[in-house]
Amino acid sequence: MPFLQEYEKLQMIGKGSFATIWKVRHEKLGYIRAVKVSNELVDDENDPAYRSFLNECKVLLKIGNGSHPNIVHIYQPRLIDNRAVVEMDYVEGETMEKYLSRVKFVSIDEFYRFFDEIVGALAYCHHDIYRFLMDPNVDDLVTDPNDGQKYLIDEATERRLVEKYSVTHNDIHSNNVMRRSYDGNFILLDFGLAIQDGKAVKSSSRRGGALEYMSPEKFDDSSVITTQSDIYSLGVLLYEVLAGRVPFQMDPTRYSSNPTAAGYEIMTAHKEALPPPIEPLRREAFEKVHPGETYVKDYPDWLEDMILKCLEKNPANRYADAKVLLDEYKAKKALGNDVASSRTFPIGAAAMNSEYAIDNNNTSTPSSLPINDTLATSSPTVSSAAQIPQYEEPTAPQTIRPGVRTNPPVTQYSQGATPPAKKKKSHAGLIVFLILLFLAILGVGAYFGYQWYEDSQYAHYYTYASSLNLRSSQSAKSKSNIIEALPYGTKLYMVSYGNDWCEVKANTSNGKQTGYVSTDYILSESDYYLMDGIFGNSEAREMISEQRCRKALLEYFKDKKYRSYLSDDAYKAIGQQAYSDSRQMWQVSCYSPKSSYNSVYYCREYEKNSKYRDMVVIISRMQNNVVKERKLVYFYFDSEGKSYVVYEEVPDSDRIKSVSVNTSWWTGSKTFDIEYY
Repeated sequence: MPFLQEYEKLQMIGKGSFATIWKVRHEKLGYIRAVKVSNELVDDENDPAYRSFLNECKVLLKIGNGSHPNIVHIYQPRLIDNRAVVEMDYVEGETMEKYLSRVKFVSIDEFYRFFDEIVGALAYCHHDIYRFLMDPNVDDLVTDPNDGQKYLIDEATERRLVEKYSVTHNDIHSNNVMRRSYDGNFILLDFGLAIQDGKAVKSSSRRGGALEYMSPEKFDDSSVITTQSDIYSLGVLLYEVLAGRVPFQMDPTRYSSNPTAAGYEIMTAHKEALPPPIEPLRREAFEKVHPGETYVKDYPDWLEDMILKCLEKNPANRYADAKVLLDEYKAKKALGNDVASSRTFPIGAAAMNSEYAIDNNNTSTPSSLPINDTLATSSPTVSSAAQIPQYEEPTAPQTIRPGVRTNPPVTQYSQGATPPAKKKKSHAGLIVFLILLFLAILGVGAYFGYQWYEDSQYAHYYTYASSLNLRSSQSAKSKSNIIEALPYGTKLYMVSYGNDWCEVKANTSNGKQTGYVSTDYILSESDYYLMDGIFGNSEAREMISEQRCRKALLEYFKDKKYRSYLSDDAYKAIGQQAYSDSRQMWQVSCYSPKSSYNSVYYCREYEKNSKYRDMVVIISRMQNNVVKERKLVYFYFDSEGKSYVVYEEVPDSDRIKSVSVNTSWWTGSKTFDIEYY
């Protein structure tokens, strides 16, 4: 049966709290597009969720009047099967977040292209869009007497029209810009928080956008939004593309363990801290991608000045809108792209070029090298052979007695001759060897020291699957790219975090390897330690082995604010104090999975046609290794694997024999029947 009556599902592109986006093919017409489908059912066109959905679509449809090539276009918002649906262009490519994490360094030519296209798209939204939305009758426009197809628009009229029709994106960040793979064009996405004519679109669950890109004034009042707030977020994005990272970074481990504190730190940085200079960061990114080469500054000073002006704390000190920014950029670029006068020259062979390394006024090389004094001294004068005593073989064998030393013959020299200087044993070779050995040790130490330092800068994640494949590329279909299977609890050094795949360093049996793992099977350090402590014994971990079941327990513990048993080392690793309230200490303990007794039971009773098994589990509150309290929890999993707690009770025992659920055909109510051993 066709998806939503008329499409063939090809791939799920993304899922948010409001909607899921699918790549589809139209069954009858054969075109490929993306469709955005609401997650929740909608009663009718008066449903508040559908009206919010239409608000976003109306803004995007209006923006599409000018058919700007760097803004995603949408088509046909409507209700199908009680779900809000809208078609949009399918952009084959990757988000800027993924692209930057992969390439790490963007060439200056590509940066200029990014600037032209994305700043141009935002300038269209901030300013030029009025040309495609203005209504001559409503807006009191005067027709040009010389050309009836044009209107007379003076400066005051233009300001009025821009103020009326300008669109503020309000959610600019690297995940809302796509880089199209086949032509390298950049596309601006997601106007779910956009504002036009003072009216905000709120189909997104976020209020003010991504924290690392949020302007200082948004932290104080998210309702006070202007085009200059967009300029700040745009400045963060331009900074990120040029420097290789955002000016104020969020530590994902810190955020997952204490989001309030992490959010406060980011807010304070946006309000008070100065962005780090771009050039050292760009050099660092370049040298990671091109080891052994030295970065030469490849952009003009005025470009960094423009980006820093976008990042001014006071909105009044920023550019008024993206149109003003784009015009200034084009004017300065037209004058030439001369970089700053200070230069960093390459090392190695290029450094031997006379322009860089040799004084042009003194390029001669000495004709001869200094000669060692000993070698330059004349040989000593030796007497003639007649003056040298001659030794003949003895006619009779000599008797050599033990302990008696026989003196060797002595060479005599003629009177007045200078004996040769006694040669001293040279230690130069040994000294050179020791120096080389020292340098080698120093180099090895520096290498491993740098590796340790580099690893310490990465956020720590852990595998919580029983076995997770480390791959050489982001592909789950190819078996040939599997480097090694990582066991449960493997520490990962996060090189870059993506939505579906992460690039990590992992300690494997073959040494530390770099590769890709699925994000569905890894946890931040704090979440991993919490989950690991949930299992009271290895049998419990073996019994609850499926990813969805482990994650359901983790979410339940976090929702209830329960704490598992963490070691002192675990608390130290996640930067927290040991939790003293024993009333919140809960665990799951199992008997051997091979025995008939268990405290975990899987069943299909809640939704008999589902291929997913529901889970019933008994958790125990422990104090000094004594059970103080028990709770039975019934987890239901929907067709997408999402968990819901549908039943809780105090169990009669800690051993579950069977579970059944009876649903009343009349009232729809459910009766849970738990049988214990």
